[in-house]
Amino acid sequence: MDMSRAYSAVAPTVDGDVLVVLAGTTQPLTGRRVARLARRGSVAAVAKALGRLVSQGLVIRQEAPPASLYTLNRQHVAASAVETLALIRTELLNRLRHSFSTWTIPPTHASLFGSAARGDGDIDSDIDIFVVRPANVDAESAAWGEQLNATGEAVFAWTGNHASIIDFAERDLGQMLDENPSILQDLRRDGIDLSGTPLHELLDRTR
Repeated sequence: MDMSRAYSAVAPTVDGDVLVVLAGTTQPLTGRRVARLARRGSVAAVAKALGRLVSQGLVIRQEAPPASLYTLNRQHVAASAVETLALIRTELLNRLRHSFSTWTIPPTHASLFGSAARGDGDIDSDIDIFVVRPANVDAESAAWGEQLNATGEAVFAWTGNHASIIDFAERDLGQMLDENPSILQDLRRDGIDLSGTPLHELLDRTR
């Protein structure tokens, strides 16, 4: 799945970009404004897409000379599907959080980071997950390993992207703080907490 345009797995054309833009607001938008927000496709291509969607009744066009204004027709039977498309990335976060909530050995911390967290990954990008293993859990624990594998397999089933899960020992956090590797910088900048103690609290507690 292209994490920069997660909805493109279902709606890969410019029409999908247009619909997601309109789903994100209740304010009428000009075609040029839609094109700027979509960040994909020329103004002419967006105008054609809007015309197609108006003909389907999914988009409402209001004339406001010299421009036309467009809104998503939220009474349309397909409007709920459009809103779901706009929230695919949120759905992934919700599924990840639920997955971690079912672990029999809860992680001290888990977060999403990297391109998936920034929203700029593509179909070849891994879903990067940072998991802090509790101090009383051995790295060779079979139960712990099964949890990691199950979540990795679920991520692939949900997205088509491989999960890159970093299994990090809680006792090594102090050393990480001292060394300040690039992954820690990425986590601080882009990380999205999924489970356990929020990262900033965990690091403050480790100092």
